[in-house]
Amino acid sequence: MENEKPKCLVISVLSRELLVSCNDRNFENRLQSMGGRQVGRRRKPSDEWSFSSASEEETVELLTRFRDLGIPLAGGSSGWPPSSVFKLFREKGLLTGSYLEAEYWGPTKGWILRER
Repeated sequence: MENEKPKCLVISVLSRELLVSCNDRNFENRLQSMGGRQVGRRRKPSDEWSFSSASEEETVELLTRFRDLGIPLAGGSSGWPPSSVFKLFREKGLLTGSYLEAEYWGPTKGWILRER
């Protein structure tokens, strides 16, 4: 049985920006109150939200808030997925506790959620 993509998912953590994909209308106000802005596309609303981060501390704060809201972090074996960034910050002592990781395993297995 295929597992569906989570309704909200941290899809990217860059040096100055975090991206969250969210198609759950219940989370829109929360994301906006956290400083997120909906990434617009020409004449079509987007389900991606952008969060600016001026420092490592701000990134840690955002990751903590996403985790506390139950929003999974994208995982994977290629690149530098958000779950790897969380792990790095945890190893450095900047974050504590576990988080949900979501990883896409293809059309037959779908999305796999794990607590890390």
